Amino acid sequence: MPVALTVRGPTSLKLTLASTSGVALCKQLADQLADAIHRGELQPGAPLPPLRELARHLALSPQTVRQAYAALTTRGLVTSLHRRGHFVSVAPSLAESSEAAPIGTVPSRISQTLDGTAEPAVFHNGFPGLVGGAGVMATALRLLDRVANNDATVLLTGETGTGKDVFALALHEAGLRRAGPFVTVDCTAIPAPLFEAELFGAMRGSFTGAVQDRVGLAVAATGGTLFLDEIGDMPAELQPKLLRVIEQRRVRPVGASHETHFDARVVAATHRDLPREIAAGRFRADLYFRLNVVEIHIPPLRDRVHDLPALCRHLLDRFGRADQRVGPAAEQILAKYDWPGNIRELGNELQRASLLADIEPIERKHLSPKVQGGPFEIATRKGTLAERLDAVRRGIVIDTLRDTHGNRTAAAKALGITREGLHGLMARLHIK
Repeated sequence: MPVALTVRGPTSLKLTLASTSGVALCKQLADQLADAIHRGELQPGAPLPPLRELARHLALSPQTVRQAYAALTTRGLVTSLHRRGHFVSVAPSLAESSEAAPIGTVPSRISQTLDGTAEPAVFHNGFPGLVGGAGVMATALRLLDRVANNDATVLLTGETGTGKDVFALALHEAGLRRAGPFVTVDCTAIPAPLFEAELFGAMRGSFTGAVQDRVGLAVAATGGTLFLDEIGDMPAELQPKLLRVIEQRRVRPVGASHETHFDARVVAATHRDLPREIAAGRFRADLYFRLNVVEIHIPPLRDRVHDLPALCRHLLDRFGRADQRVGPAAEQILAKYDWPGNIRELGNELQRASLLADIEPIERKHLSPKVQGGPFEIATRKGTLAERLDAVRRGIVIDTLRDTHGNRTAAAKALGITREGLHGLMARLHIK
């Protein structure tokens, strides 16, 4: 007989479940939760019903419910969520068993919920290593899903610290070449005189110090993915050679008279505005168009407020602080801060705060003065007067929208402007 359960969150969500198997229960959960997210009734970060409570209401064994929660992590069932344009599944803390694990394999974190107090957790996207999927991040994930299973060249753009390298690795692991190598070329770390030999290889005796043949990183990536990180910083003299390699799929090592076949997917990333670099003569237009078959823009952290709780849990888990939590007051402060260093800066802040908090929840007093200052602290940073004033205005508008739960009419009234004026202000300040 069907039973109704409530998922707690900003709004109450009723789940109608009737199942006699873990597989069927998982399908019901996936479809109903996906529908709720699509309608805007549920945000990533909402807890699932505690395992023991769900088992009791459905008259199922805890083992069966464990199977259902574990199965939510598999790519096949996440597909029902992807079809609605939302990339969600159970959080990685529950995803310790692989897709190939037999039915009945229990991720260890799920076992901790048997007392009914811990809540099995949260939604995030279905790609390895990537956390979050609300709002603007869903667009990036939708593109990632579409290009994963082909060899199209992808250009990842976004500010420093947004996780472009993590995104590139997720693209590789979700793609056709996942069994091959993932080779990273850091275009900012290799000295210009050595760049060609590092990327294309070199023959013994081709230059001073070349005591043996060297296989280039491009050839080393054969069968997998070649990730060109910060491609906007590549030396100008090497750009035409890279263009030729990508187009002809042939590599000539330094000092060689022969060419070597190159067969790898190319993924590039940059924090620079490449069209502006082209206009300034620092980047080749033909290489840009060759790399930019599909561009995926990774949004800055300040535009991913809904993903903050999941990101905090993920980062704390990575630092070995899986049992530590961020208190409500501290979470509000983190949501208000502008994060110019994006996820990298958030990680540093959480690591510092967790050390200060020790075994306590992270509270406001554990956060750095810079972060505690909230959006008004932005005004003390470098920039023109107009830029710094816009940063303050942006903070005020974001705070007001948060206080009114996204109700723009109420936010406009609180700010003393018209709704149309608020829309114009949000467009000018790039608030989505």
